[in-house]
Amino acid sequence: MTEFKVTFDWGARSETLRSLHAPLKATKSFLLTTAPLPVGVGIIPIGQAALWDTVDTVTVPLMAIANTYTAQATIPDSAALIRLDFKLQLTIGTATATCLEFRQFFSVGTGGALMPTQYSFAEIEYKNSPSGPVHGPSAAKRRILLGTCPLVSVRATKVEINCEFLDVTDLWWANWANKDQWGWYLDPDFGGRPELLRVLAWTSGTAPMIWFVAISPKAMDGKPSSPPTPRRQLVLQSRPRPGADVVFFRPQPGFNSFFYTNDAKGFLAQKHSDTTMYHLARWMLPPLSLSQMLAKQKKMGSDPKPLEMKLMSLRLVPNKPSPNIEPKDPIDLVAQNVRWAFRPVGVEGALSRSPAEDIALLPLGFDGFDGPFASGGGYTALMKNNALRDVLASVRRLLWMRSALGRTLPTTPTFERELWLLGHSAGNRAMFQTLNNNAADIDCIISNDATSNDGSLFPSGVRAMTGAANKGRKTLRAFFITTPNMWHSKPEYEDIKTKLAATKAAVTMLPLDSEWDTYWTYPPTITTNPLLFEVLRAWENDGLSTSKRMGTVAEGRQWLFWHEWAVDGGQLVQSSATGSGQGYVRTFFEDALRS
Repeated sequence: MTEFKVTFDWGARSETLRSLHAPLKATKSFLLTTAPLPVGVGIIPIGQAALWDTVDTVTVPLMAIANTYTAQATIPDSAALIRLDFKLQLTIGTATATCLEFRQFFSVGTGGALMPTQYSFAEIEYKNSPSGPVHGPSAAKRRILLGTCPLVSVRATKVEINCEFLDVTDLWWANWANKDQWGWYLDPDFGGRPELLRVLAWTSGTAPMIWFVAISPKAMDGKPSSPPTPRRQLVLQSRPRPGADVVFFRPQPGFNSFFYTNDAKGFLAQKHSDTTMYHLARWMLPPLSLSQMLAKQKKMGSDPKPLEMKLMSLRLVPNKPSPNIEPKDPIDLVAQNVRWAFRPVGVEGALSRSPAEDIALLPLGFDGFDGPFASGGGYTALMKNNALRDVLASVRRLLWMRSALGRTLPTTPTFERELWLLGHSAGNRAMFQTLNNNAADIDCIISNDATSNDGSLFPSGVRAMTGAANKGRKTLRAFFITTPNMWHSKPEYEDIKTKLAATKAAVTMLPLDSEWDTYWTYPPTITTNPLLFEVLRAWENDGLSTSKRMGTVAEGRQWLFWHEWAVDGGQLVQSSATGSGQGYVRTFFEDALRS
């Protein structure tokens, strides 16, 4: 056999996506163009195959091909065993970190064909610290598995490495842990699970570049699903469902996000310290009980952080206490500070209590603007026809290679999972369009208060669901959460339910129909809606019976309290029911996961 050339390409998948998204003016990703050469190739001495992962190799020179993400190696005719060492490092700001690392073992066949036989990667531990999760890859603790790395494909003498996503968790916290204006998410007293959060960067050349991924403990461990609990089995199934990848489409008005560019400057945009970190904490963390908040306040002393901690509480906090309580109507707090409408959602807690190996993906979209992303709020690239499933497959493969999925699995997982979409507010628009364009792949949607100024959003969702339900491949499941912001009477609610039933999807309304009348009966009757009573409890003897429930201040944006209730509301689970001495809010999102 004569010598032969092998081409290593770590940008093919990204370039395919960049071509797909050409109308969005996709550019080459700085995440790949600025990374030092990530490929190393070595020849393993004959007789050392058993030690292939650690043995010293004979280095094969590489020639990087200018203006591409490729390099070429000439393999001598004497080589029988080859090792690819892949290590992609990035520098953003003053921090440098490894974003993907693995080794692939090849034997050389007739004609120089490379045959992958085993691969390895370092086990990574994430432990919490005040400056963010500490990333600890162990050179001595590597996983070795049979076959081909799931991010590698081999065609004759060309090896492609899928770098569609890179793990930038370390880079995120190196740049933002100490610049977080609010100081909520990394504070251990707030109950967050940053060791279960990964920050990924999409190298498609388009938005959204930054993705937050919350991983359930079951998904990280790779444990099998447990059956649905009888109480919350809202949709009957013959077997436990597989884990779900739940993609969140959040609303994009200016308070929720901001436009950031698809480059290092966008990664380092100053508004991340405020807007991004505020909403990351708000969505991930559980609300603090009164006792937790009081204990934390006592512990803080004069420390200015965490900032405005009362906004993380389960209860609304009046400006002045009883007997001269202010404001008289609790919902008027929203008119004074709109952040009172945005209470903690507790996504991490919901995932931890789910019976399946679920993960929540929160791509960081942004406001519409005069450009190709305007209609999608930064989510436009996710709305392509039949594209989302492949994108999520790349996410899962990267998470596996970064010890964030299936850590106890002895073999490479097959990733048989469901695909769910969740939309809130105007984010429903992008969700419904994504459903319309990927109907055959979507298993379930969760729609939270699908309202729009012109009234077109809910009808567009009905059309998308009807189309998806008629695809015939499987039954589309749908959970709809509506609030008094979306209807003003029970007949209006019933009309919404009737229109959804006509789509032929398997629709579940939350709260359940059997709970609706009592759930939406306002306090002070504690037996009706314990969660709402607890949220407003500071006013228990000071006006709950006369509150207008929409506040008294004209144009005060009090409607947002109910609009956000679709994601942060649900049912109050008392501590007596948990056996742990601590209650929690079982959100509508958790109800859907536990169905």
